[in-house]
Amino acid sequence: DEGVLKLVPPAVSRALADAGVEPSDVSSFCFPSTFPGLPAAVAKACGLPASSVRDTLGEKVGEAGAAHA
Repeated sequence: DEGVLKLVPPAVSRALADAGVEPSDVSSFCFPSTFPGLPAAVAKACGLPASSVRDTLGEKVGEAGAAHA
């Protein structure tokens, strides 16, 4: 999603900078999404290692969040 790729990377970069953590130091990145490939695209845009991306099970079980009223 184009909006996600515009908004999330700057926020992640700022959070990492504030915490004094380099993107290359991230070992696990879990981004909730039911869109295949989006977590990897977000990680790449954030400069995170491809090996840090974790499966969110979105493709297997769909959106598993709380029910909406």
